[in-house]
Amino acid sequence: MDRSLVELGDKLNQGFITRREFARRAALITGSWAAAFAALQTCSPAPAATAAAPASPTAAIKSGGTFISAKTTEIGNLDPHLDATLTRTRIAPLLYNRLIKLGFDLSIQPDLAESWEVKSDGREIVFKLRKGVMWHPPVNRELNADDIKFSYGRLAAESPQKSDYATIQDVEVVDKHTVAFHLSQPNAGLLAVMAYPYGNIVSKETVEKNGDLKKVAVGTGPFMLEEWVPQSELRLTKNSNYFTKGRPYVDKLVLKVIPEESSIVAGLRANSVHHAMLEENKNFDLLKNEKNLVSYRTSRLGYDMVVINFKEPPFDKPQVPQAVSWAVDREEMVKVVTQGHAVLTAPATPPMKLWQLPKDKWAPFYKPDLDKARSLLAAAGFPNGFKTKLSVVPTYPSMVAGAQVIQANLKRVGIDVEIENVEYGIWIKRWGAKQFVMTMNITGGSADPDGAFYFRWHSKALNPSNFIDPEMDRLLDQGKATFDFNKRKAIYDQVQMIVLQRVPQIYSFCPDMIDFTQDYVKGFQQHPTTHLAGFEEVWLNK
Repeated sequence: MDRSLVELGDKLNQGFITRREFARRAALITGSWAAAFAALQTCSPAPAATAAAPASPTAAIKSGGTFISAKTTEIGNLDPHLDATLTRTRIAPLLYNRLIKLGFDLSIQPDLAESWEVKSDGREIVFKLRKGVMWHPPVNRELNADDIKFSYGRLAAESPQKSDYATIQDVEVVDKHTVAFHLSQPNAGLLAVMAYPYGNIVSKETVEKNGDLKKVAVGTGPFMLEEWVPQSELRLTKNSNYFTKGRPYVDKLVLKVIPEESSIVAGLRANSVHHAMLEENKNFDLLKNEKNLVSYRTSRLGYDMVVINFKEPPFDKPQVPQAVSWAVDREEMVKVVTQGHAVLTAPATPPMKLWQLPKDKWAPFYKPDLDKARSLLAAAGFPNGFKTKLSVVPTYPSMVAGAQVIQANLKRVGIDVEIENVEYGIWIKRWGAKQFVMTMNITGGSADPDGAFYFRWHSKALNPSNFIDPEMDRLLDQGKATFDFNKRKAIYDQVQMIVLQRVPQIYSFCPDMIDFTQDYVKGFQQHPTTHLAGFEEVWLNK
């Protein structure tokens, strides 16, 4: 397909132009309305219902039953605005909805908004809401535009991701089912950010009654909170008033916390667990030939990384993070940590294929060079190395195994690394307060480079690595305000090169997503974000 049509299709999928406008511009490019409509069919994302539809005929679907999913790590709390960790955001689509959502192909699709229009050269976005969407009990009323205004006000004021919403100047309630976002400047990445499970819509009365949403969950999603027993299980029940009629198919959903993944493997074999996303990739080989199980393995949007705090000595010397990067053997990490079930990645990961750097640009930075590492350490004043700490969450196997590889790698250039095991709840607090020297981390990633990079490295954003670089700030601001694909791509190519050269974080690898279900579990799909986005489509054929 003509490159201009591909770029036009990208704008369509991101929501910046309507299908009608796509067809008009495509006709100008191709010189044919017939060719334009053919291109529209190729470039348009599948409707949400189609993207998540089970392979089996609708008539064969059986409703009812309890679906049990197991995981190793507990959530810190239930608040969808105050906790931006991957563990918490994974469950958000079960309980809450957003205005728009990321489809399984990462296209932007309707959720609470049935349509939207980007106006005023990107400075206004108008959303038309679905009618008849009901809140879970005890709220029991219809969702309206005031709920959108309240939720985004809370996100902008209190969320750890609030920098993502900084360009939202005002949210106007046009009428009960229409809301207009007025922006201080064009923001090419905003729709993708809104589609990610930070932008959940919450009810004002629930927040006011409880002070926050850390222990309660009242949303509009396919499931409702029945009971949360921390460190044990989260029990959800079917929302019979869900706006997609007939969904979810199961009556109950139980998310069990089982800290030892070996016990989850045993549960899958014994049929006491119906689904699990495995963090320890070696378990794929243990289960792949089990006759009663179905395996799923695809590339994920997120990645494993090492985040470096530039305010903590000796990492306040710019040569030190660079030395660490040159000392790390990422190929060894892929082999040891994932047993080969991962790929090395540019800062834009494989599912972000439109934005990735060519491999010959990023791969040279990932080949270990111990002499260069030692030279950089000497230039920083540490010819004999130094001692430091690397924090990990022990319930994440890839963090633990990855830290051990980092420890061994850095020892070769004189850096003595102490691995610090930190309980997840404490780690979350330290992460938010930037109280670490180096830490392993895992992210679900972002479909748009603005969402992937801005909050990480802009000096006025969350910026967990305390990375201050005026050139980075300038480029990130330009990328946010630029809609032209080619210009935007050039900007984010430069951003990625700065990351590779100055190393605010070390990209370890992009792991495969590995899920297993019992063979009678139907309708399951992996979402590139690893979020549990399609559980309302799951049904049990037994």
